[in-house]
Amino acid sequence: MTADNSENKIYGKFYQNLQDNLISGRLVSSDGVMTDDASTSIGNDGYIDDDDSFHYIGSKPIQENSQQIINFINYHRNNLAPIYQIKKDYYKGRHLNILNQPSKANGDPDNRIIVDLPRKLVDTFGGYFIGTPIKMAYNDKDGTDDSPSAKKINDFINDFMITSNFDAVLKKASKSADIYGRGFIYEYNDEHGTPNLASLTPIDTFIIYDDSVANKPIAGIRYWQSRHAGNGALSGQLITPDKVVDFGQADDDGSIEPGSLVFDETFDKDGLSNKSHPVGVLPLVEVVDNDERLGVFDSVISMIDNTDKTVSEKANDVDYFADSLLVVKGVKLTQKQIEQAKRQRVFNLFSKEDADVDNAAAMDVKFVAKDVEDTLQENALNRNIDLIYQIAQIANLDDVQFNTAAATALDFKLHSMKTMALTKEGFFSAAILQIMQAVFTSSGQADDAWKGLEIDYNLTIPHNVADEANTVKTLQGSVSRETALKALSLVPDPKTEVKKLDDENKEQANQLKNQLPGSFYTQNGPQQASQNGKVTPDKAGEDNADS
Repeated sequence: MTADNSENKIYGKFYQNLQDNLISGRLVSSDGVMTDDASTSIGNDGYIDDDDSFHYIGSKPIQENSQQIINFINYHRNNLAPIYQIKKDYYKGRHLNILNQPSKANGDPDNRIIVDLPRKLVDTFGGYFIGTPIKMAYNDKDGTDDSPSAKKINDFINDFMITSNFDAVLKKASKSADIYGRGFIYEYNDEHGTPNLASLTPIDTFIIYDDSVANKPIAGIRYWQSRHAGNGALSGQLITPDKVVDFGQADDDGSIEPGSLVFDETFDKDGLSNKSHPVGVLPLVEVVDNDERLGVFDSVISMIDNTDKTVSEKANDVDYFADSLLVVKGVKLTQKQIEQAKRQRVFNLFSKEDADVDNAAAMDVKFVAKDVEDTLQENALNRNIDLIYQIAQIANLDDVQFNTAAATALDFKLHSMKTMALTKEGFFSAAILQIMQAVFTSSGQADDAWKGLEIDYNLTIPHNVADEANTVKTLQGSVSRETALKALSLVPDPKTEVKKLDDENKEQANQLKNQLPGSFYTQNGPQQASQNGKVTPDKAGEDNADS
């Protein structure tokens, strides 16, 4: 498969090892002009690296280099988009290899059974990582969140998370990263200037990075072929830190310029684009699970294909037995007898009275069937599924017995998945901070407010609440109440819970104060309770104290 041959596609073909065609960086290792850093040149001013990320090395702004943008888009849609589509199909249960395998000869049973393990792996890890919504709050530089400015920003964050469907967008982006190896979150302002978020997939979206050590994103591309003109011209959006501009390959008269793009942009008297926006940072961020941009099931595609094949062959064996040939020896059956045997499923064979004993003994009825190593198949299938979970580092919770003895072992079973989730947390938090920088800037908030954001994850796992409660009691006095409450899974937001506890304590104190009597006796005589609950000694009491 080459970068310049759109006809050479992997979709719709059968491969003994489809995994070789899906792993990130495969094209870099087998296609194009190789360089020392394992990258493939794309045009004169760009290249794609071993993680399938695009880089621009031109000297002029990317918008002024239409040919390079077209080169990037053509490479993406001819080489990467088909691979992303296959990953999407595998998640949805359309497994390429089992569906496209050669047909069986002579009309033999030919089942194509799909075991949708990719969906199971993605949904299990996604539910574990972000099934419980993340918590995000702002703290001042001194670490507090009760100052007027902090309360104002937190109120804005809470409103934004509701109006933008923040949790749903993050879950979609996280799933995209699990399926494709990467996903995107896009910040945009609606017609009222309100910031919103959208989750985009790498099937039609990509980011262009620079060639520096910082690997800075300089632009994002969304593209599609013309839906209305019918001429197949490219259309899309160029997203930069300063503006979002629509583009196309066709002029107003419908003619296509293969090597250039037409940008839908006008400028005012101050030279500002009508597509400019007040963000200042790229409002498109990439969400990944790891540095290599590998999806959850990328490394086990070949074993998933083998599982589909093994289960299908077992089903073929069942059909083979159902359609086995019947052999009748020692007697010639009439057509009527054959039809009766099919209906009644009974054979009563006996020799004629004048027949000798040897002929009677030779009569026999049996089915012709091939020998099947069912135990071998079952062992291979179990080994396959076990290895899939091991290599994907996803815990198979179906074989966990949730009892007291297994509760402790569950932590060990989840260790690999937890390690993978912690790695993803770092990349995920960086993406959230970058997109919130765009949100704050476009909403008129303080430019550096995003630096004070605190993001908390709560991995979704079964919990032993009794053990957690004992842990909280043990931590009391050694750490802050907020830190201690983090050990209790029943508390989604420890900071809010501490505030609730303080409010309850204040309310109980007020109730106790209101229940105090107007006066009472002490060793110094009658005392009066003041309005604030403190004791005010009378004159006699003062004299007694002095004496």
